[in-house]
Amino acid sequence: MNALSFAHSNDVKELERKITAIPSDFLGPADDPGKSPLFEHGLLHDDPTATCNHQIDHPLDPERPDIRPVFEYVRTLFHESVSKGWPRYKVTVDGRVYLIGKPITDPSGLIGRGTRGYVAVEWETQRFVFLKDAWRPYYADLEYEGDMLQKLNTAKVSCVPTLVCHGRVEGQETEASEYSPITGHKTIVVAEVCLEVTSFLYGQQLARVIMHCINGEQTAMSMWRGALTPSDVAHWQAVKKCDILHRDVSASNILILPTIKSGWIYWTGVLSDWELSKFLSGAGKDLKARQPFRTGTWYFMSIRSVAYPHRPLGIPDELESFLHVIIFLAVRLVHSNCGLHMVHAFITKYFDDAEQHWDGRPICSETKVQAIKQAVIRSGDTPIAFLTGDETLDEANQPLEGDGEPRHPLRDLLAELLKLFQARYAVEEWEARSAQVARAKETATGSLPSRQSTIASRDGAFQRPPSELEPFDIEPEDATTADVFSGPTKPSDKTFEEARKLDSHLAVLQVFKRYVANPRFVWPLDDKVKDGLDGYQPP
Repeated sequence: MNALSFAHSNDVKELERKITAIPSDFLGPADDPGKSPLFEHGLLHDDPTATCNHQIDHPLDPERPDIRPVFEYVRTLFHESVSKGWPRYKVTVDGRVYLIGKPITDPSGLIGRGTRGYVAVEWETQRFVFLKDAWRPYYADLEYEGDMLQKLNTAKVSCVPTLVCHGRVEGQETEASEYSPITGHKTIVVAEVCLEVTSFLYGQQLARVIMHCINGEQTAMSMWRGALTPSDVAHWQAVKKCDILHRDVSASNILILPTIKSGWIYWTGVLSDWELSKFLSGAGKDLKARQPFRTGTWYFMSIRSVAYPHRPLGIPDELESFLHVIIFLAVRLVHSNCGLHMVHAFITKYFDDAEQHWDGRPICSETKVQAIKQAVIRSGDTPIAFLTGDETLDEANQPLEGDGEPRHPLRDLLAELLKLFQARYAVEEWEARSAQVARAKETATGSLPSRQSTIASRDGAFQRPPSELEPFDIEPEDATTADVFSGPTKPSDKTFEEARKLDSHLAVLQVFKRYVANPRFVWPLDDKVKDGLDGYQPP
């Protein structure tokens, strides 16, 4: 393990834009690595637990030809995982042997699924892979993540992890909590070792990475008539090709994978963690929520899914989660008119806070709800504006238009997305209120006679006094002029049209494509700032 952890002269710098020479033995995630040449050269034992002499068997050599080059960040992550003082483990998954050290992701919270992630060495091939170890909740009809990934890979869905193998650790199960019922222990290995999404270099790259993940959950590229290139594709393809919905879109599940194509290094989005995914119900099947508890990550769940946890998630809910993800990351890491205190206040009010439903359940904060209803994100009373450079701010802390600085495209991208969801909730609110009015009319019409008779029988011989208002000679209002059961104002046809656009991924992808790929929108390459969550303490 130590020999693979040291920097190699042929490793590729992922921060480079273009490379002149690609190492001949540099492999992509989908390439078959074959058995490592280290075995052929007698430098490795078949048994990974065998005792060896590091000075003789594995002398330090930064130019050893039998060690395959990788991106520098991969080797760095592995080097950090095998630091001194941390035990190393041999893990067998579906008959394959892996060596791991310290996890690079660690479980947090009291009701999580105990997930740990490792940069692992696959012993036979000596390649680096990502090994995920987690406790899986037992719910009826919930597929294993490995089975879901296999279906996605078979359907050639892009921008999702490439399954290597997976398996269940037999004889291990536990009852964790009421929020995470009896769970089983499982392990999954994928070929990609990725960067966290917060590693993006500039705002346009962040938007492109999220676009990749949305698009990958949808459909075959031919069905989009070339509107996006094959490299732009997880969520769209997964839905259209496999009828699979992710159901846990969050900032931690969106990753970045550097790839080499024609001498250029591209950073591609990867939508990971499909363990809560499910098949969409087909024609003739009842659509129902599969789990008795809310599915997803609180920060990024749609307003509707939190308010109605027993309703099944749909495409609009998933797309709204992507919206909350880009807002969360942009406010933290893209240059804006927000100081540190404003960022902290926004994260608290928008993501951490919760209102209380009439039945005591927590629901989304009023700040998040109003951001959707008004199609504006604010920190306090100040609308958040992303900046390209040295814009002049007015007394309201807003960039002055026409000051010579172009508008940051992220401002208009988010504005268009927010308007789509504004329309969706306007229509849903009208539909809900109309249904309430209809029920009220039905109840009043059907129960009025019986209610009057009940009151009369209850009063018996009791004599009611004359009304005290009679001496004032006030005429009663004509009952025909006041309709207490009048319904809410119906949204415009345009609003209905905008709301329907969220029934598929296409409209959201078109918004991303317009701002990310159109050269008339100028994105700065230096708009990433220090993380605004530094020092943040959740309430």
